[in-house]
Amino acid sequence: MIETPFVSTSNLLVWILRLALNEAKEGRRDGQITVINGSRLERKHVYHALPMHRELCEKRAFEKGAWKYPGSHKFMVYHKILAKAIVHTVGLEDMVKLAKKVAAVGHALNFQLLAGKKDFRTKVRPQLESARVELLPAVINAMARFLKLLGLTPASTMEQISYLAADIVQGWAFRIEAHTPPEEYQQMSAIFAYVFCKGSFPDLREHMKVRMAFLDGLRWGLGTFSVRHSVEALALMQRKANMAGLAHPAKILSDELDAARLHITMFGRKQQALITDGGRPGNDMNLIDAPGYKSSDDADEEVVYGP
Repeated sequence: MIETPFVSTSNLLVWILRLALNEAKEGRRDGQITVINGSRLERKHVYHALPMHRELCEKRAFEKGAWKYPGSHKFMVYHKILAKAIVHTVGLEDMVKLAKKVAAVGHALNFQLLAGKKDFRTKVRPQLESARVELLPAVINAMARFLKLLGLTPASTMEQISYLAADIVQGWAFRIEAHTPPEEYQQMSAIFAYVFCKGSFPDLREHMKVRMAFLDGLRWGLGTFSVRHSVEALALMQRKANMAGLAHPAKILSDELDAARLHITMFGRKQQALITDGGRPGNDMNLIDAPGYKSSDDADEEVVYGP
């Protein structure tokens, strides 16, 4: 092993988890995965391995088949990663415990397959794709629990939640059906937020923030791994989002909020009318007509409840 001044990182969560699970299978339980906020790193200190690999291939600088590993999802950070960029560090042992405690996590994220020795690109990835796993409640539950394990909370930024949600959808090739109605996305996001926010008691704004970040992550998850760095890939993602009914996640939730606001407003008006009209007959609950109630219009009589 040759020492270098670089810290090796990756933007492919499924690959990182696969490495960790393989270490656990070999008996190592002291490994850790650190989630990094890339926006807090100095841009001039971060290098994508793929362009460097291409240049070195042209110079025939590799030996022993090293040219076969381009490092498409590998980023090298020069010297060190500052504490301000670290979101959370989770131990491998904690991941294994979660999978044992909540079977849905290990099953949905396919820990058994990832922990194998098969080549990821030619064997593992095709199996994940052929599994055609849909975003059922159990899978969404697993996503929420796993993101919590990685250190995300309702107080995390929408970008962080969205990015990791997208990484899971992309990495595990979760299936999002075409022409899914808005009501189903509303339900999906509500399930995610319920599990993700459990124990933190967020207010409505924070709750809706989590739901929006989740749906935004689903939309990005329809793209390729390079979608954020390619105009063509971005256009393809948006076409897929249109087909899936996910082109405008904000509208999906805004429509739900508008419907809730209308329901609350109508109920409020109805109750206000009841108060203003003095509880005239025809209302759902009319104390003036209730048995045993005597009007207080007569100052000589007191209000009596009962037979």
